[in-house]
Amino acid sequence: MFRFGAFRINSEGQLFYHFLANPETLLELAYVYRLDYTNPFGYQRELNESKIRRINDFLSDQGNFFANNLVLSLDSLGGGELWPDFKVKQDEGTFQYGVLNIPKMFCSAEIIDGQHRLYGYVDQTKVPAIARVLARRRKFDRLSVVATCDPDNTHRATLFVDINSNQTKVNTRKLWALMAEVRPKTQMGFISNVLAQLDQLPTFKYSIEIPGKYKGGGAMNVANVGKGILDRKLLDKAEKWNLYSGNRKAKDYEDSERSLKRQAMVIEHYFKPFEGEPGVTGFVFTNNGCNVMLRVLADVLKLKSIGQKIDLKKYRVQAPRVLKEYVKSHGVNRLLRTTSNEAERAAVATRISTRLVKSLRRW
Repeated sequence: MFRFGAFRINSEGQLFYHFLANPETLLELAYVYRLDYTNPFGYQRELNESKIRRINDFLSDQGNFFANNLVLSLDSLGGGELWPDFKVKQDEGTFQYGVLNIPKMFCSAEIIDGQHRLYGYVDQTKVPAIARVLARRRKFDRLSVVATCDPDNTHRATLFVDINSNQTKVNTRKLWALMAEVRPKTQMGFISNVLAQLDQLPTFKYSIEIPGKYKGGGAMNVANVGKGILDRKLLDKAEKWNLYSGNRKAKDYEDSERSLKRQAMVIEHYFKPFEGEPGVTGFVFTNNGCNVMLRVLADVLKLKSIGQKIDLKKYRVQAPRVLKEYVKSHGVNRLLRTTSNEAERAAVATRISTRLVKSLRRW
């Protein structure tokens, strides 16, 4: 038996089971009732391989995760057994906490919602670094699952249609732009507002697309650059080593125009040396290249914070030189292609960081 600590919730006579499970187990349990010409009773669309690869890339960054639920429908195994097997440990009336037992039988629960999120743990990129991360995450990640019991297959299709007809995909660029307005004192809103200021400075020259503000030049957008800063914790006031220039003890992030412009100028300070450098500008001032150099900058700042003898003034001189050599040996177009996923961006950033730190120590 698979055993899960679970909550059983009674909602107007309908029982739901909420539990956490690792993807490896769910991949054994779950199946999808697909719609195709050989199966007139199927109702779910085929897996979208490009979407799976995008999720592979998303999950290759250990900081990324899914906070929303997968929805399963538990099958009956036949024979008139009580299903599912739930042992109550604590009864609170409208819900109980206990142990949910599910037989170790292949394909004994149908995925109603979340097939791409689950199968996104199976590598389709053929990139070894990503495959290794996914293999580890299949075992150790925990996905939130809501399961229902529908042994007669009477409600599943309706549930699928209800969920998918009422979902609206949120454009991440618009979301980042919106956070600047509705949550300006959160880290995400703060970063978005800083990028709006950064976009006005000479080095960037309105090259970052920010919906509702600036069209950008097509090579960078607020969601990609913002997430790069967020994931690297470069403006996280809880970290002492980074670029944050505000009051770290304050509860909220500062949102005055003066504070935002000051912070934007700090970021520009580290990107200005790349401006106008032949063979370098075309890499750095793109979503992929900017993400790589944010990783490099974070690596250097962390090393300095732990006592490494690194002069940040020399960094501004050496970084363009080291990157120029790297770009020359690999080619801009090839680099832009290979850094289109998180794992390769991390690998390239590590190689550049290693060369850069060696050059700084020799200086």
